[in-house]
Amino acid sequence: MNTGDKSLIRKVNLAFGNAYFYIGEYENALAKFKEAKESFSADHLKNDVISTEIKMGNIYGNMENLAMAKQLFENSIKEANDIGDKGLKYRAIDSLFEMYIEADDFKSAIETENYYNLSAYLKANGDMPSYYITRANCSGYANDVDSARIYYKLAIDACAANKDTYTRINYMLLAGDFFKRHGDINGALNMFRQAIAVSDSVKILSFLPDLYTALDSCYLALGDYKNAYTAKSKFLFFNDSMQNMGRKDEILKDEITAEEINQKKLAEAEELEKHRRFNLQYLGIIIGSVMLLIILLVLGFFNVPKWLIQALGFLSFIFLFEFIIIVLDTKIHEWTHGEPLPVLLIKVSIACLLVPLHHYTEEKVIVFLQSRKLHKLRTVFKNDPVTEE
Repeated sequence: MNTGDKSLIRKVNLAFGNAYFYIGEYENALAKFKEAKESFSADHLKNDVISTEIKMGNIYGNMENLAMAKQLFENSIKEANDIGDKGLKYRAIDSLFEMYIEADDFKSAIETENYYNLSAYLKANGDMPSYYITRANCSGYANDVDSARIYYKLAIDACAANKDTYTRINYMLLAGDFFKRHGDINGALNMFRQAIAVSDSVKILSFLPDLYTALDSCYLALGDYKNAYTAKSKFLFFNDSMQNMGRKDEILKDEITAEEINQKKLAEAEELEKHRRFNLQYLGIIIGSVMLLIILLVLGFFNVPKWLIQALGFLSFIFLFEFIIIVLDTKIHEWTHGEPLPVLLIKVSIACLLVPLHHYTEEKVIVFLQSRKLHKLRTVFKNDPVTEE
C-alpha cells in the first residue's frame, strides 16, 4: 500500500472516530482511533501517534476509565517531551488537568498544574480562556473564592471575545457549580440563567438538561418551589428532546457504518485497480525487453553496423536490469518502511551484484552476435560463402 492510500485510510478512520465520539459511541470511536494510531506508528509518524493517543485519552475520560485515560495522557506527555514538541506536550497536560477537574479530583489537578507550570505555558501561548479557567480551578481548590470569581468571569468573557460559545456555556456551568458549592446560591442561579439564555440563543441543546437540573436544585435551596417546578418541567422536556435526538443519533450511526463499509469497498476497489494497472505495466516492460532481445538476435543474422548491435544490446539489458531494480525497489521500501540507511545499504548491495552482471552479460551477448560462429551460421542460412572480416 502506497503513502497516498495509507493517508486516505487514516483520514477516514479519524473522521469516523470523531463522528462516533460526537454521538457517544465511545467503543467504536476508540476502535477507529486505534486503527489510525497503529498506521501512524507503523510509519514512525510520532506526532500523529501522540495526537491520536490524546484523543483516545479524552474518550476514556468520558467513559470514566480514569486509569486508562491517565496512562495515555502521561505516555503522551513523555513521548512529546522526547521529541521536543511542547505544543503536544502541554495539550496532553491540559487534558490530564481537565480530566481531574471533571472527576472532582482537585488535589491531583493542582499537583499537575504546579508540576508542569501549565498556567504559565497557556498564558505565554495566548490561550487566555484556558489560562483563566485553570487559574479559577486552582483558586477554588485553595478556597480563594474572590480570585476564583474573577478568573471565572475572565474565562467566560475571553470565550465570548473568541466567539467560542460552546466553551463559554461549559465555563458558565462550571462557575455556577463553584458558586453553589461555596454557598452562593444566588450567584449560581444567575450564572445558570445566563448559560440557559446563551444556549437558547444559539440552539445548543446538549447543556440544557444539566442546566435546568442545576436551576431546579438552586430554587429548592431557596425555597422557591414554583420556579423549581418550572425548572423541573423544562428539564423533563429537554431530556425527552435529547432522547429523541439520541434516536436520531442511532440513525446517524447506521449511516456512518454504511458509509464506512462503502469507503472500505472503494479503497479495496482502488487497490485492486492499482495492482491491475501495475501488473499490465510490468507485463508490457517484460514483453518490450524480450522483443528487444529477439530483434537483437535477428539483427545478428544480417550485416548491420557494429554500433547498432552495441546500441540495441545496451538498451535491451538496461531495460531488463532496470526492471529488476524497479521490482526490488517496491519490496525494499515495504521491508524497511522507507528508512534511508537500510534502503541505501540494500540498494548498494544490489548494485554491487547487478552492475557487474549487467556488463558481463551484455558484453558476452554482443561478442557472440559479432563472432565468427554466428557469421558462419548466418552464411549457412543465406547459402553464401563465408567472408573473412
